[in-house]
Amino acid sequence: MKEVDVAVVGAGPAGLAAAVEASRAGARVLILEESRRIGGRVFGHDAGPGKRHAGYLADLWRRLRSELVALEVPIVHNAAVWNVSDERVLDVSTPSGPL
Repeated sequence: MKEVDVAVVGAGPAGLAAAVEASRAGARVLILEESRRIGGRVFGHDAGPGKRHAGYLADLWRRLRSELVALEVPIVHNAAVWNVSDERVLDVSTPSGPL
């Protein structure tokens, strides 16, 4: 079992931002992402006519990704969190077995 101060479930923009801020504050952080890539709905986002917000989201994603790399925050891909105990222990499944 890996002990961390903060487990972020989901690597969309909100999860990535939370992980960056927690890591900056000195917490040991682990990101658990169900898919093979980070970014969440950024890639599937339809910014609508003119696509004014699409560039902003892409820039935000790149900045957060760069900060996570610099802070050395680990990301576990293909991780499904299926339970949180009363003791704040996460049960996580990955293709290679439980985490």
